[in-house]
Amino acid sequence: MKRPAVTAVFMRFRGRVAQWLEPTAHNGLVGGSSPSSPTKFISKFNSLFLCGAWSCKLRAKGNMPIQLNENSISFWPQLSIEQFAECLERWNEVNGENALNADNAMASMVTNDFAYDYVYSFVKSVCKFGGYAGIATRVINNNDPETLVRKIKSAYESAIVGNAEISLSHINELHSLRTVSFASKHLRFFAPENCVVLDSVIAGRCGYPLNSVGYLKFLSACHKLKSHLNESAIRCPSNLGVWRVCDVEAAIFWYLRPPR
Repeated sequence: MKRPAVTAVFMRFRGRVAQWLEPTAHNGLVGGSSPSSPTKFISKFNSLFLCGAWSCKLRAKGNMPIQLNENSISFWPQLSIEQFAECLERWNEVNGENALNADNAMASMVTNDFAYDYVYSFVKSVCKFGGYAGIATRVINNNDPETLVRKIKSAYESAIVGNAEISLSHINELHSLRTVSFASKHLRFFAPENCVVLDSVIAGRCGYPLNSVGYLKFLSACHKLKSHLNESAIRCPSNLGVWRVCDVEAAIFWYLRPPR
């Protein structure tokens, strides 16, 4: 059976709304004003990227609507579910080596109990992954070693238990890491199952503000997309076939990235 393509919705939803979800204070999802139990439809996608006044109205209420329809799912821009695996594969081809280096640096940092040299290596690896290795020098020069170690460790401890909001706040307290874009890149390597990157590409194309509110809304949406992908027959090209929120975000980024 051919899966539905993802379609843009600008004026109003079509079909039945199966579920409304509201983001909690710390990234989780709780049932909203409409029934939160499953429906007979199997197409589950989050209308992450609705544009225009209707989108603003929904976001002002703090809601993230789920549009389930037998023929379409609300998502912008147009992206079929089959494309997620392909987009992630392409992302891995370009970014996989730097991502692996940052993963290894993070593991070494934790193994060595956040010793300063390992914290520095981790920050340097993440900044290189982000395409701006020089930011690591500014981070080192503008933060005293004790503060840097303490904040990185606190951010890690919050991220691994799923508290991305607090983790982000710890990183944002460091000089030269006060923007969501590079702060969230650190979270992505602390806990790839719990955290994503929200950078200017995704924020600019999808309408999420580059702040903690925008980050949590995008993260909640990625969790919902991850669940749908894992329930489908679309295997993740990495991580033994299981989708994580960081994989969903990477696929979206690749699809939205500026042409090279």
